[in-house]
This record gives sequence, C-alpha cells and structure tokens, in this order.
Amino acid sequence: MVQAHQNGVYLQRPWLTALSYSGGSGSQIPLEMVLRGEIERPKNFIVLNADPGMENSRTYGIVADSARRCVEAGIPFLRTARSLYQEILGLKASGATRFDTPPFWTKNRETGKRGRLMQGCTQAYKIAPMYRALREWMAANIGVPENRTDLGTNSVKMWIGFSNDEWMRIKEDKREYVEMEYPLIERKMGQLEMDSYYRDRGIPRQPRSVCNACYANDVAYFHAMHDERPSDWEQAVLIDEAIRDLTQIGIRDECYVSWALIPLAELAARDFPDIDGEMEAMACHSGHCFV
Repeated sequence: MVQAHQNGVYLQRPWLTALSYSGGSGSQIPLEMVLRGEIERPKNFIVLNADPGMENSRTYGIVADSARRCVEAGIPFLRTARSLYQEILGLKASGATRFDTPPFWTKNRETGKRGRLMQGCTQAYKIAPMYRALREWMAANIGVPENRTDLGTNSVKMWIGFSNDEWMRIKEDKREYVEMEYPLIERKMGQLEMDSYYRDRGIPRQPRSVCNACYANDVAYFHAMHDERPSDWEQAVLIDEAIRDLTQIGIRDECYVSWALIPLAELAARDFPDIDGEMEAMACHSGHCFV
C-alpha cells in the first residue's frame, strides 16, 4: 500500500485536508475560519477550485481575492478550468455524439410535457477536475503516484461547505481514500448563523456560486442578471439558444435553460413574468455546486 511522505518522513493519515471551494457563501466560511485563525489550520491544507467558464461574474472576483489571501498565508490554492460554456457553444461544430450535459429542462415535441436531462456537468466540470488537481498535488508534494489506487482509507479529508439546512445534500464520495467532512453542519451553522458570521465580521455575504445558464435559476434570478450583469445574461442567452436542438447527442426533445420552457430572450421581451409552480422545481441536490 502507498505511503505518503515529506522529506523522507512518512505521514500519518489523514495526509492532507482539501477544501472544495466555489467562492460561494458556504465554502467561504471554512476558508475564512482558517485564514483568520478561528480554527486550527489542518496539516497539509489545500484549497481546490474548479471553473466551468460561466459562473456569476461577481464570483470570479471573490475567488481571485481568496486565492491571493491563500498565497500570502502559504496555503496552496489549486484552480482548474474546463469550460462548459465553450464546449456547449462548440458542440455542433465538434461533431460529438455524447456530452456531459447539465440537467437542462426539456419539452416533448409531440406532447409538450416537461422533463429534465440527466446531470453530468457537476462530475465532469467540477468534481473530476478538482480530483485530478488533488492527485497531481499529492504526487508532487507527498510522493503519492497519480496512477496508484491502493491509497487505503481516510487518507484525504475533503471539506464541503454545505450549511446545516442542506444536510440532505450529503453524498459520500465513492473514493475509498477520501473522507468527507462538513464544517458548517458540524457547527450547526444554518443560513441564519451564516448571516451572523458575515455580519459580525463585517464581511459582505457572497452571492451563491452558480453557472449563469444553470437549470436551477428561476425567472427572478434571470431578471436580476439581465438588469445587473449584462455580460452574464449574454452568456446565458447564448447557451439557451445553443441547446434548443440536441438531437446530435440523441436528445429528441427541445431543451431550455429555464423551467418555464420559454427562450430566455423571450422571457426578457415579456418582462420576466411570474411562472406558476416554478419554485418547487428549483431545488438542486447534485453535489458540490452552490457552495
């Protein structure tokens, strides 16, 4: 079995602790706690961030600032980038017949019935790139070869910033060597406690980290994006138009970003009307997004 080591000294498990960091309000708190000395920095603490290429533009500034602070504190901040945005826009030209799609909303061409695609984006564009970066760091810094699988159990602690109100989103990682931990849930920090944390320290609370063309954005969210973040809105509209016909990858139904099954450009032309039943459909239990 592989043993991790630094400077010839073998490490006891866990070999390292990694924070899955999105720049959202949940994952920011564990990072703040470490940077401010409110909790002890774990041995070999690193931060992992995956960029799918179409996040809320405000999030990119937050991530850049956190990366700077981590570098100043001597904390490795590993950023990966696989652009879901560019790959969707280039899908038709690529000739690909399969794609790790977001769970876009679908409209049956005969019956008009609403459905939803399987979710492949979180795994392909966030989780997998972060774990590749993790294994590269382990190979370079603690002597664990990237291609070895016999790493034992609980060799890596992975922090996820789910709040106490999001306990139902917990999904254990299938990687035997990883032990998931949820610092906010352990501290019983729900949304109210998170509000207090930010307010007491004079820190503006971040917007949720979410793709501009995410299926879980409601009409009100798109309305605000249209009015306040025009470049983000442009991204969302381009994606919405690009996915209408996905027969190339075997999807027969029309696809939409919005649960309303209305093109985003048309929603704007109609001044973003209220859509009955929308909020019940907006929940996401996918894994690592929105933190």
